[in-house]
Amino acid sequence: MTTVAEMLFDNPADGVAALTHELEIANVIAGGLIPRGGAAAAIVGLLDTPVEKLVIPAWAKFTAVQKACAETRAQPGSRQQVRAGHHTIQSTQHPRLEAEIDNTSIPVLTLDLIVSLSVDAIVATVAAGRVVTVALGDVNGEVTLNCGDATLAQRAVNHVVLPDVIDVDALMSRAPSRPAEQLGTRRETLQ
Repeated sequence: MTTVAEMLFDNPADGVAALTHELEIANVIAGGLIPRGGAAAAIVGLLDTPVEKLVIPAWAKFTAVQKACAETRAQPGSRQQVRAGHHTIQSTQHPRLEAEIDNTSIPVLTLDLIVSLSVDAIVATVAAGRVVTVALGDVNGEVTLNCGDATLAQRAVNHVVLPDVIDVDALMSRAPSRPAEQLGTRRETLQ
């Protein structure tokens, strides 16, 4: 399992230093509410989510998958496999970093995260009206993290390490539990 943080940085711990530097150059932290290093660590924490968790919803939008979902919902106990050749999927998220001061949340950063995967092929298994597994071919990717007009990090990955078969139920039940569609908000409490 590869996380978004691992796609962006060889070592997520090194990512904190790189992001601290980029945040300093970009000067994008509202009002200096939190130290740049603290903001960078919080951002890396936001990015510690499995890549496949962001892209599973994209496959559910394929027309053939939607058709299989409708058919298996109408025929309980049935399963269908949907094949898709080479394709690219993209997930765009807008995670936020907030500071909490005296029980009041103050926005510090709103980020734009774009994860693009180029997939050789998939076989999605559909049952009971939903995707239950996805078998993958080779995957290459690119991830970009922006804040406003500033690019904080960007990286292309020639081979994204993902499971050969993704068990969607197991993936979605893993902690930390964030909605599949978004990375969400991270709050840093200031004393």
